[in-house]
Amino acid sequence: APEPPEGAEGAAWPAIGSRSELAIAFKELVRRFPATKEWAVQKMLPAGAQASIRGDRDPVFGPYIKVGLGGVYTDALSDLACALCPVHTQDAYELIETLRAARVFQSFGGSSVDIAALVEIIVGMSRFMLNPEIAEAEVNPVVLTERGAFIVDAHVRLKR
Repeated sequence: APEPPEGAEGAAWPAIGSRSELAIAFKELVRRFPATKEWAVQKMLPAGAQASIRGDRDPVFGPYIKVGLGGVYTDALSDLACALCPVHTQDAYELIETLRAARVFQSFGGSSVDIAALVEIIVGMSRFMLNPEIAEAEVNPVVLTERGAFIVDAHVRLKR
């Protein structure tokens, strides 16, 4: 059976490998948090490179996006590439290539990652930012693996 997690007050339980482990973890969580009526179970993602895509608005130029490494590296490294919206497929590939960390996206841990999936998210975010009601948006991290790109967290702020 999986061991109880540390941190986050024990509210998350990673690396459950079977239905019986899920049942054990669920019973323990219900015991710890008896007032909770709704639960979410989601697949644990494999390790991968992490990207960040932010959309914002400039008062003169309008909507734009910023692409860079995701997770804790987003602000720490200040390695961002910016483009005005809309961003098309070829533009998105070129945007990635301008990053100092572009090689991280091309190969992570000896494996290639699905750059086309990242490009699709960049293009989609740029189209999303064309909506005049959106003030800003961010997906961070986007986990890149050999088999796709997975948005782990997303935030959107509407204009007031």
